[in-house]
Amino acid sequence: MLGFGDAASKDLAGKTVTTGENVVNVHEQADMDSEVVMTLPQNTEVTCIHQDEPNWLYIEVMDGVAGYVPSVKMSLVEDTAAGDTNGENDGASESSDNGEVTLITPVGLYLNVRSEASQESEILSVALEGDTMEKLSESDGWVHVRMADDTEGYVSADLVEETEGSEPSSAPTRNVVITNSFARIRSAASTDSEEVTRLNQGETGIYLEEVDGWYHIILENGESGYVRNDLAELE
Repeated sequence: MLGFGDAASKDLAGKTVTTGENVVNVHEQADMDSEVVMTLPQNTEVTCIHQDEPNWLYIEVMDGVAGYVPSVKMSLVEDTAAGDTNGENDGASESSDNGEVTLITPVGLYLNVRSEASQESEILSVALEGDTMEKLSESDGWVHVRMADDTEGYVSADLVEETEGSEPSSAPTRNVVITNSFARIRSAASTDSEEVTRLNQGETGIYLEEVDGWYHIILENGESGYVRNDLAELE
């Protein structure tokens, strides 16, 4: 790969660059002592916004997240695709264009997909057991993912594992429909547990499992709860 230490004369604004074999910290300022915003894993492609300093690139990692990386740690994607100058890497272009996708899947029954890498951020969607998501990047215990419907968000790295496949997919789901005039949704499979919310007749939740006469479901807001199975039916 041709590092930017050897390509300082190139106009890098708007170019796609890659970490290649490096693991690269993204800094808040063009200074190794400044705060690390996130860490880019190997073979991560990002956009170079500009190069104010000869030894630093200002890059956009994702929407709303940007920072500085040492130029010597990065390479132009076009240089990678072109292969080595001695012609020994004839297959590099095909490998770059057809790079393998890393898929991950929840290790439990379900997993919240959030808008930011924080437990306090908004729940965008829910990944169920059997769903697969494309792993885009990983930093500070969170994985940036793309779901089968192209929703992008963040999931806890501790709650997923790698799986086989070529693209994100969604497992078949079933709904639980409230048949009573209303039903209390509780935090556990017990009438003594806390009431989370109530659903009216005809409203639904996504089925997870059945436990001791209760349906464990996912609600529209991404929270989970339990409803008595004599107050609902499984579609």
